[in-house]
Amino acid sequence: VSSNSLSTFPSSLPSASASIQPSAMLSMPASPTADSLFLLYTNILTPILEAEPSFTNRSVFEDPTSPESQTMEWLSKNHQISSLSQQTFSTGRLRNFDHGIASSRSETTLILHASDLNELLEKYVLVLLYFKMGNSEQWAPLYNYLDPDSHHCQWQNPSESKGIFCDDDLEVIGFQLSDRFISGTIPDELYLLTNLWNLDLGGCTNIRGTISTYIGRLSDLWDVRLDGTSMEGSIPSEIGMLTHMWRWASYDSHVNGSLPTELGNLIDLEVIDVKGSAMTGPLPVELGNLVNLESVYMFNNLLTGSLPTEIGLMTSLRVFYIEDCQFHGQIPSEIGQLVDLEQLYLQNNKQLNGTLPSQISNLRNLKDFSIGGTSIVGNLDPILCLATNTLDRIWADCSTPPGVSILSSVACSCCRHCCYTDEDSGDAECDRQTNPAYTMCYNNECTSCGNGRFVSSCDECIDRNVSSLGTPPQWIDFDEITNMEICSGSCALEGTTGMCKMRNFTDAPLGA
Repeated sequence: VSSNSLSTFPSSLPSASASIQPSAMLSMPASPTADSLFLLYTNILTPILEAEPSFTNRSVFEDPTSPESQTMEWLSKNHQISSLSQQTFSTGRLRNFDHGIASSRSETTLILHASDLNELLEKYVLVLLYFKMGNSEQWAPLYNYLDPDSHHCQWQNPSESKGIFCDDDLEVIGFQLSDRFISGTIPDELYLLTNLWNLDLGGCTNIRGTISTYIGRLSDLWDVRLDGTSMEGSIPSEIGMLTHMWRWASYDSHVNGSLPTELGNLIDLEVIDVKGSAMTGPLPVELGNLVNLESVYMFNNLLTGSLPTEIGLMTSLRVFYIEDCQFHGQIPSEIGQLVDLEQLYLQNNKQLNGTLPSQISNLRNLKDFSIGGTSIVGNLDPILCLATNTLDRIWADCSTPPGVSILSSVACSCCRHCCYTDEDSGDAECDRQTNPAYTMCYNNECTSCGNGRFVSSCDECIDRNVSSLGTPPQWIDFDEITNMEICSGSCALEGTTGMCKMRNFTDAPLGA
């Protein structure tokens, strides 16, 4: 950096290896003082900070009470640049060096290596966050934050693995703070930490504001946690620039709006967690590009629309939680392509309807499956109650409200939790199958009796159990079933006569 230099700031924010050319009027302090270093650092950093309208401009350093001026004062007292040197050139041409830059229109030039400029910029950003975010005197000591006797890469709380983390080149790659005392909005200057790959503010309940579009500048970002904050607004489309992203978590916050279609660019994404927010709109079809996605947590939102067939392209998916939303229509048959799926939760999407696609029987790794509180109808036995079944828990609307004799909307002899829709809350109320009134049948043979053996008829099973209401029937051992021919309907106890009768799922709406 040299005296009388005039240069333009690059169109993108600087990386650690970039040649940075701030415009400044500089002179080498003969005997550095806090005041001279204040002026020097201001002149070095101002061109970088003025590059974007929302960043700092020079005038703020003239106000001694501003966070920017307080930051620069702290730096002038606690930071020294080791590589700043003076050199004389015979021409006024711009000169570039492998590890720094020099530009001059006079013979006196100051040379600052890029690594030292990057360190100064990073420390400026970190100190500015201290002065801009509230209650710093309460949270900073927890992380050794702003300790003048330690490098900023040591501003940490090792016992919690939180704080500032750097790589082997002492460049900041992790910004991980989690404390309820931290308050205010995230300054845009944070996004000058262009080497950052871990941004973790999870649990900072008093952090407000929106997610800045500048987040797209952090091209190395790998893990983002904004969960439990009070941040609001939408996820910016610039998230699509973070192509190395592994996890995005903004759950239990006020982040809202639709899921950006640019999520489909994050081909390395494995976890997306936006549960308990106020997300709206449909699932983008571009999610089908996420072939490495393993876990989706989107439940308890206002998401709408039909489930896209492109779901079937997310072939690494293991966990899919989209319950308690407002999805409608039928479950696409393409969901049967998710052969690694272990947990599928669709309950309390009241407008999901139709019958269960038979392709779900292909999900041989499925452990937990819930469709309680939906409008799905039909016989689930041919799909779920197979000898190859690996399911541990199934929730379905195979029950009716207490005291109601109408038939349930689905038949499911292997469902461990039968649900009905509570008229007051509108939610699914589910209980473990213990009541003979829930009994379903294969080929007019009751499955809830007989130590893994069918009894001769559904009527015989009812006779055995009707006198012991509340006593859980013995569950059938499907490994002992040799004849898995499944009837077109299922049997159920008719409430008025106590007799067994076939279910007819062509009658709609069932349970009405």
